[in-house]
Amino acid sequence: MHDRNGTSVKNGDTCIVEGVIVGAYACDDYCNVTIQIGHGKPHGPDNVQSSVTLNARQLLLVKRAE
Repeated sequence: MHDRNGTSVKNGDTCIVEGVIVGAYACDDYCNVTIQIGHGKPHGPDNVQSSVTLNARQLLLVKRAE
């Protein structure tokens, strides 16, 4: 098993998942974001990109939208 650069990965390794925020949801108790995950190419047999919803505090901003 390897990452997108071909580096071997294993249980216990720390990683960063690159994605674009496609939805942001805030209320008094929490702030969630939905992230479209991918690195320039669709995944799966239907060419559908993966997405995940997380609490915003689980993120680290890398680049602001233009």
